Amino acid sequence: MEDFIQNSSTVHTYIGGSNPTYAYDNSYKTSHSGSCGRAASITIENEHEFPFSVTLSQITIKMEAYAYVSTSEPYSHSASASYDVLVYDGSWTSIGSPAEWSDSRNNSGSVSNIVNTTIDVTLGGITKIKAVASSSNSLGGGGGTGNGYVYIYEIKAFGLIPYSYGFII
Repeated sequence: MEDFIQNSSTVHTYIGGSNPTYAYDNSYKTSHSGSCGRAASITIENEHEFPFSVTLSQITIKMEAYAYVSTSEPYSHSASASYDVLVYDGSWTSIGSPAEWSDSRNNSGSVSNIVNTTIDVTLGGITKIKAVASSSNSLGGGGGTGNGYVYIYEIKAFGLIPYSYGFII
């Protein structure tokens, strides 16, 4: 099987954060990452467009999202975090759990989760894949603290190379 993200003709695009190439560098210790401070949010996206339509048979991911908010004030505060992996076959579709997660807290507390897994799939006609991670915290007024971070450590998209495109690798 071939990791289509590593194909030399795959086009990589990114939104937000720093070190976006770390999300597909074959290291689970480095990451495309972002963070936010008090009353702020961060979203990072790591997208890969294949040079041809593929059938994916496995997707490997490692991602993490965290959000925190705290206050002793009687105001409405919230923290939320999420991550997802989506594929494109004419429209974006989530591949679902365990690659999809979100949670939130009101007033004081934190939410966090990490996924590190390989998912067997049969997804045909795929031309793009992307990982998205978000964190936000809001303070409804008065004092309080909040922060968040997101990491896309690794994303891989495996399948068999279509016979007519075997010459590209």
